[in-house]
Amino acid sequence: MPWVHLHVYTDGKVTPCCSNFLHYGRVNEQSPTAIFNGRPIRAFRLRMLEDKKEKRCQSCYQIEAAGGKSIRQDTIERYAGQLPELLQNTDEKGTLKGGTPLFYDLRTSNQCNLRCRTCYHGNSSKWFKEAELLGRTAAPQAKISAFEKISCADYIAETLPGVEEFYFAGGEPLMMEEHWQILDQLIAMKKFNTLLRYNTNLSTLQYKGRNIIPLWQQFDHLALGISIDAFGAAGEYIRKDLRWSKFMENIQTIKTLLPNAVLRFEPTVSLLNIFRLTADHQQAIDQGWISPNAWHLNILQRPDLFSIQTLPAEQKRQVETQIRTFLDRSDSVLNNSTKEAYEGVIAFMKQADLSSYLPAFQQEIIQLDQLRKESWADELPELSVLMPAD
Repeated sequence: MPWVHLHVYTDGKVTPCCSNFLHYGRVNEQSPTAIFNGRPIRAFRLRMLEDKKEKRCQSCYQIEAAGGKSIRQDTIERYAGQLPELLQNTDEKGTLKGGTPLFYDLRTSNQCNLRCRTCYHGNSSKWFKEAELLGRTAAPQAKISAFEKISCADYIAETLPGVEEFYFAGGEPLMMEEHWQILDQLIAMKKFNTLLRYNTNLSTLQYKGRNIIPLWQQFDHLALGISIDAFGAAGEYIRKDLRWSKFMENIQTIKTLLPNAVLRFEPTVSLLNIFRLTADHQQAIDQGWISPNAWHLNILQRPDLFSIQTLPAEQKRQVETQIRTFLDRSDSVLNNSTKEAYEGVIAFMKQADLSSYLPAFQQEIIQLDQLRKESWADELPELSVLMPAD
C-alpha cells in the first residue's frame, strides 16, 4: 500500500490506511508529494521490501490469519499490474521516483448525521452532545476537519492527474463539502474513468440543494459500500437517526438510476448484530435488495467491548452453528469469497477470549438506552443472553 495509497484521517493526519496509525505527516504541514516520499513512508517501504512484519498492521494480519481478506490483500490484488514497475522505480532509500498517489482514502471530516452505537465523536459530529455528557469528546467542538490551512481541492490538485481511485468515507462523505469539490474537479478535468468508491450510510442523496445522482452518472466506475448493520427498527436502533423508509427509498433510486453501479451492503460485524447477521443476509437476498454475494463483512476491531471475541463460549458455539447452517443452505448461490468471509468471522471470533469486556458492553448498552430513551429488549431481544437479568 505505501506505493499507491495515502489515507487522510479526520484530524489531518496522513497514515498508511484506516487501521494503521503510522504517522506519515499532516495535510496542514506538508504537501502530498512531500509526504509520499517523506522519511516515514520510505522507511515503511523498506520494511515491506525486507518482508518484515509491521506491528501497526496487526489488524490485517489478524484478519488474514482468521481466513478473511484484508485491506492489504485487496489493495495488492487491485494494483498487481502496476506493482512491478513501482517496485523497480523504488531506490535503496525507499524513494519512489516520480511517485504520486494513485489512490486516496479521504475522511476529510467527522461530519455525519448518525450516532451509530459502535462509533464515537471522532468519526461522527452527531455524537458530540452525547460524548460531552459521557465525558468522551474527541475535540472541543462537534465538527473535526482535516483541512484547516488549505482546502482539500487545492491540496490534492497537483497530484490529481495521476490519481486512479478515490475512496470516500467519514463521517458521512455525502455530507462533506470536500467530497463534492473533488467530484467537481474530476468532472472539469473529464476524468470520468476515475474509480469512485464509497462507504456511505446512504441516508441522504442531497447536499446544499444538490443531488448526487447526476454527478455519479457521469463516471464510468462507481462502487457503493452501504453501511447498514441491521434492518428495520433494529437498524435504526444500532445506527441512531437512520430512517429505514428513507434508506430503502434511496436504495431503489440507486438501482433505478445507476444500474451499472456496484452496490453492496457492508455490515460492521459486532456483538450488536452477530446473532441476526445470516438472517439479514438471507432477507436482503430474498427481497432482491442485493445480489447474494454483494455482502461485505467488516469485522469490528475496536472498541473491544463490541467485538464478537467478547462473546462467551456458549454463544460463540451458537453463532458458529448459525453461520454454518446458513452456508450449507446457501451453498449454491454464495461464491468462495463470501463463504471465506463468513469463515473469517468464525475464526476471528474464536481467535481470542475477550469475555472480560462483557460488563463494559452491558454498561454501555444500558447507559445509551437511558440517554436515548430506548430499549435493547424491544429492538434487539436476542441480546438477552448477554445482558444482566433484571
